[in-house]
Amino acid sequence: MIVINDEMTPKEFRGLDSDGMSVRDQWKLEPELRKKKYQATIKLPNGRVRYLYLNDPHIAELYVNIIGAKILKIRKL
Repeated sequence: MIVINDEMTPKEFRGLDSDGMSVRDQWKLEPELRKKKYQATIKLPNGRVRYLYLNDPHIAELYVNIIGAKILKIRKL
C-alpha cells in the first residue's frame, strides 16, 4: 500500500515554450537576451504567459496595447 502525502503530489511546471523553435536554436538566443536591460512578463489574451526582453520598458506598453495583452511585471536585469 502506497501512501501519498501533500509533499509527494505532482507540481505544475511550465517549461520554455518557443512556439516550435528547436532546442538547438533556442541556445542561440541566450547571448542576445543577456544584452537586454529589462524583462517584462505579459499575459496574452488567450491566457498564456510570455516574457519580453527589451531595453526600453515603454516598448512593452506599446506592444501589449497593440495585441490586447496585459503586463504582469517588469523587472530590471
